[in-house]
Amino acid sequence: MSKKLVLVLLLTLMLPGALLADTYMKQRTHTDAVVIMGQTQPAKDSVEDVWIKSGMVNTRSGSQGSLLRLDQKKLYSLNHAAKTYTEQSLNFGKMMNDAGMTAEQQAMLKKFAGSMLKTSVAVKDTGETKKIGKWNCRKYVQTIKSGAGPITAEIWTTTDIKADYGQLAEWQAALRSIQPGLSDQYAALSQELKKMNGVPVLTVSTAKIMGASVRTVTELLDFKTGTAPAGTFELPQGYNRKSCNCPD
Repeated sequence: MSKKLVLVLLLTLMLPGALLADTYMKQRTHTDAVVIMGQTQPAKDSVEDVWIKSGMVNTRSGSQGSLLRLDQKKLYSLNHAAKTYTEQSLNFGKMMNDAGMTAEQQAMLKKFAGSMLKTSVAVKDTGETKKIGKWNCRKYVQTIKSGAGPITAEIWTTTDIKADYGQLAEWQAALRSIQPGLSDQYAALSQELKKMNGVPVLTVSTAKIMGASVRTVTELLDFKTGTAPAGTFELPQGYNRKSCNCPD
């Protein structure tokens, strides 16, 4: 599974939204500098525009973007400056068949992917409250454990923004359960995510990657529901497809 796909899947775990209507949010994200296996990765700052509706996510940060279509089981990575895109199937079986893998190789990969991606999510309501910007917020601690490493997040949510939080939890759980080895965890994931009431305003997450701690802070800047601009959830016209192994 590519880094781009993993990032999109993790991003959607934090997405606010009223899933009965198109939803827009703008968020600012900062990732601290980190040293992994002797290589220094500099700090990163970005502002993302995100549109979501049931089964679809469109994100854009500068000239880069992505389009997730669960109905098509596809993830598109977009380069708006070059007007190109790459396409990745979310159908695990199709990806293995397209790669020409034998039945034995597919079985081994499924077993490995299932153990690496098998995920547990725990949400704790701390009871702490404070005002962040214009929103009254409540603090939750979300812990994600998987073979890829743990992620702990302090998430401050608000109920000042009206959204269908139950629908959001169902969709988040469904999104994660499309990954290999997670299809049997849908009900448990959904139930746990429903403990977190409200729209995330501030998220401080720490991920363990190869022994290093990677800290990311995500702040909600804007949120609204309404009809997305025409074509938001379609590939832009005039963009050319590139092979996934081409640098974008």
